[in-house]
Amino acid sequence: MQNRYACTDFGIAVGKLGGINLPSTKASSFTFNGTSPGNLGDDVRNGNFLNTTKTTTKSNAPQRKGYCN
Repeated sequence: MQNRYACTDFGIAVGKLGGINLPSTKASSFTFNGTSPGNLGDDVRNGNFLNTTKTTTKSNAPQRKGYCN
């Protein structure tokens, strides 16, 4: 079964709107055939994209501010 326009495809499309051309890495298994969120994460981590800055040092997420209603 071919999966079409999953969350990964949406992320790639949004990146292109912002001028970041992300690769469309495919994954295939017995039950899945389509773009892979894990592969896209690896591509983002390993890639160099024009007009972008990437922080690669490990740190903690910022403290939550405000209230969630």
